[in-house]
Amino acid sequence: MVIYKAVIFDMGGVLMSYAKMPYVPELREEIQKGMTSPYVLSIFNNMVEDANFAIAVPNIRNAGFRTAILTNNAFQNERRQRSIRLENAIKVHDAVIESCRIGYRKPEKEIYLIAASQLNVEPEECIFIDDLEENCKGAQEVGMTAIQVCSHSISCSIITAVVVLRSCFNQPTNVLRLK
Repeated sequence: MVIYKAVIFDMGGVLMSYAKMPYVPELREEIQKGMTSPYVLSIFNNMVEDANFAIAVPNIRNAGFRTAILTNNAFQNERRQRSIRLENAIKVHDAVIESCRIGYRKPEKEIYLIAASQLNVEPEECIFIDDLEENCKGAQEVGMTAIQVCSHSISCSIITAVVVLRSCFNQPTNVLRLK
């Protein structure tokens, strides 16, 4: 029986919302290529912490889970001093894994293995939450259980309940889509 010990969250589209930026879907291809143009980088200054997840994460941590952020991001300048991230969101997590700092991007299997290692757990002991199906499949391929968040109108209390319930039952590794 799998005992879940950690929950790994994507940052953009999960912990941080694009809700007030309807043009983001059109930029997804450029974002996935590495987010290097000044215009694309400026978009991330407008992302806001999702209020529902701001409540859900402490509840998940209080249930005994370790948490991490796993994000495909970029450095804000050529000197590679600062990366794109929300400081408030990272303060409550046990680990923050940024693609620009480790040289792998989701859905490459290495990035998921690094995340599990930084949390001192096995991949099978992790629940991964992302808004992109391909990233959820990447997590699934290394043995993680994946939850794809398709809409931010979903109640984070449902995700919290799913995480806690999945820790109580022997569930096959799969991708669960919450719409």
